This record gives sequence, C-alpha cells and structure tokens, in this order.
Amino acid sequence: MSSPSPRGRDARLAFHYVSGTGADPEAWSRWAREKARAERDLAASGQRLGVTVVSYRPAGVAPVKGNADFGLRFKLTNPIFLPTKISIEANAVGEAMLEVTARGEVTNGRVLEHRELVRLAAGYRRLMGWSPDGTDSRLP
Repeated sequence: MSSPSPRGRDARLAFHYVSGTGADPEAWSRWAREKARAERDLAASGQRLGVTVVSYRPAGVAPVKGNADFGLRFKLTNPIFLPTKISIEANAVGEAMLEVTARGEVTNGRVLEHRELVRLAAGYRRLMGWSPDGTDSRLP
C-alpha cells in the first residue's frame, strides 16, 4: 500500500499550463511548435526548481454561459460542440486541474489530452455532487 500524497505545506508546488491539442515540436504550424516548446521548457524548469509542471491540451475551449464573451457565435456552436465533446467549457478545464491535484497524480512533465480532461472534469463534478452539466444537484 502506498503512502498518501503530501498535502498542504508538505505538497510539492505545481504549475498547471493550458496548451492545446496538436502541440508538437515537428508540427508545420508555428503555434503548435511553440506550445510544444513551452511544455518542454516548463517541465525542464520545473525539474530544476523542484516545481511539478502539468500541461493540459484541450481541443477547444468554450466560454461558460453567462460569461461576457458568450456571444451569438457560442450560442450557436456550443449546443453542437459540447455534447460531442469536441470542445470543453472553460470551467471544466479548471475542474480537471483540481481533480488531478486532489488525486495526487501530479508528475512533472505530464501532458493530459482532451479526452482525459473531459473525464477528469466529470470525476471532479461527481466528487462535488454536481450533475454532469456542472450544476449543484443538491440544490432544489
């Protein structure tokens, strides 16, 4: 049986970096090469400084309804992209980060792809007693 992960002051400092699907040092597009370089350089810096760096690669990030950026474009596309899991709501990326941290599964240089973000966010929502859409199912 393994010992529990350190918590509080004993926990290792972690840096969570939102990158993007397609990050690849050999990609034809500059943004994909730069995102991959940032992931690599941050992990190397983390190793040197004793900070754990985790990179997240969502395929697309949609604003949350009620956000100032939730305009006509998102009113039309969210009903299509969110149910098909092509994009993930911005708050769900944060929920995935919280789930990774709470599980103590933070290892330096770890890269989490889009599908894993969706799965982790759902796990966090279950843990909090929220419905899959992120609302608190305990409320009347």
